[in-house]
Amino acid sequence: MHAMRHWGKSSSGGVSTLLFRRGVKTTCASRCAPFNVSVHRANKSGSPGCVAFTTQTCTNAIPLWPQRNHIRQLCSKEGDTHDAKSVAHVATDDALLDAYSRTIISVVESAGPATVAIGARHVHGEAAGSGFVISPDGYVVTNDHVIGAANAVQVHLTDGRTLSANVVGCDPATDIALCKIESRTNLPFVSLTDSSTLKVGQLVVAIGNPLGFASTVTAGVVSALGRSLRAQSGRLVDNVIQSDVGLNPGNSGGPLLTSHGKVAGVNTAIILAPGGNFSFSVPSNTLNFVVTELIAHGHVRRGHLGILGRTIPINPQLARALGLKSLTTVQAMRIDASSPGHTAGIQERDLIVAVNAQPIASMDDLFRVVASNAAGSTVTVSVIRDAGAGVAENLRVVLGASGVPQAAPSRAWLHPPRNPSM
Repeated sequence: MHAMRHWGKSSSGGVSTLLFRRGVKTTCASRCAPFNVSVHRANKSGSPGCVAFTTQTCTNAIPLWPQRNHIRQLCSKEGDTHDAKSVAHVATDDALLDAYSRTIISVVESAGPATVAIGARHVHGEAAGSGFVISPDGYVVTNDHVIGAANAVQVHLTDGRTLSANVVGCDPATDIALCKIESRTNLPFVSLTDSSTLKVGQLVVAIGNPLGFASTVTAGVVSALGRSLRAQSGRLVDNVIQSDVGLNPGNSGGPLLTSHGKVAGVNTAIILAPGGNFSFSVPSNTLNFVVTELIAHGHVRRGHLGILGRTIPINPQLARALGLKSLTTVQAMRIDASSPGHTAGIQERDLIVAVNAQPIASMDDLFRVVASNAAGSTVTVSVIRDAGAGVAENLRVVLGASGVPQAAPSRAWLHPPRNPSM
């Protein structure tokens, strides 16, 4: 029997209200069976910060929920009942915290061994970042800006081993790089999730090596989806995941994980702000496409037109006539003589207003729409040659393949990574 000292007592409608102070004792007069309890804030009567317990039947062994040193309990005589909607199991702060902790711990235990530190030696110095193993035979994902044109790459595993890695390929357009390490035994690895199923507010966990501190874990939530981020190549990366997980230089290339320990994205960039950092990750669906291309071809094959263009404004009348929502479009400035665009009849100073009926308002739009189609596929490019006439001409273009194979031989690197950079 729990014993507590009364702070006060009142009754209303057959329900007695007892105020108890945490850690002091009195005796319950009733001898009742265990009961279910619902917890809600008590803003009336009692001390500030009290918690109300509405009971179905009383008990002499009530599991109290400490809340700011005070507890308010509403209990009835044996056999009395209240509205069933107010009856629920007690959820304690400790229980909630344990559930959260167990989730994070589970993610770390499953994905932690597959997270690695990356060291790269460049002509102008050394760089360090993070990465993760995606297959038992040693394929490792990291960022392109970590690997770049490195002439030596080493991978530091959580079991203490340091292995040399070969660069399979890099994709500056998405800031993704793929390496391969050789091991006599199968390596721990992580699987990818479908990033299109992510929800804003979903729990995510980052593991990496910020500032050289290996296997650092941070957690947060998905803050926004569908962001665009400009890679160092100048291209926009679409569908980027924004989160509030704590990232620092050295986290680049590490995994952003779901609560099930699967990779939702590759941590790529942060924006420092007075109120907190904004973290950005390339989604796993983009990663899946890029890795497949890198393994098969050493580079990512994307459709391209073979033109150089610029974004220019157009007059509102022309925009309305064409049904365009934007007052800008792309003008072709130079056409490669052997390019698909030249073969299809695109000319210099043509206005490219749509591709496959998708409006083109900028060079970013043109790159995104064209690159989303495979090399060799046919697209319809809508161009305006005479702005005064306001009539679009549709040209059928068989896309070429963009991308240059990128691979570099690796040799042993004797020193651990220093001067980490994001």
